[in-house]
Amino acid sequence: MQSLVSFLRGLGASRLMAMVAVTAALIGFFAFVIMRVTTPQMTTLFTDLSLEDSSAVIKDLERQAIPFEIRNVEEVNQAFVDMERARADGLIVFGGPVTLEHRSAIVGLAALKQLPAVWSDRERVIDGGLMSYGADVADLYRRAAGYVDRIAAPLATWTAS
Repeated sequence: MQSLVSFLRGLGASRLMAMVAVTAALIGFFAFVIMRVTTPQMTTLFTDLSLEDSSAVIKDLERQAIPFEIRNVEEVNQAFVDMERARADGLIVFGGPVTLEHRSAIVGLAALKQLPAVWSDRERVIDGGLMSYGADVADLYRRAAGYVDRIAAPLATWTAS
């Protein structure tokens, strides 16, 4: 430990700040990439429709069982009512702040309605969900640390000389 402290003191303030800035930038970049990859893309399907056309589109979308989007706990309950009405065969739950906040309600309602649910992270399976299929976030951070090490190792040997 003493050798690490003496090494850091030998680097000087400017080099140490540069290394901290590069590390922070890399962590921020990888966090941004992870958030972009795990966020599902939702877009507007139709715009500028008349009332008759929009009614026809809504009926068609209900017939096709288009995915439900939730923003709060009331919409969670309504989504399960709508899924029951549409006779949904299963449920895929993507990660995000809303599903994380209401995970117990979603797990409980899926179990109550006997609706198989696939989650994007394994922690929801521990909470009582059926199964998960998605990236292991801890492994992503472990790999990111390897990349940081690959980038920082030559920098450390450069600053030591």
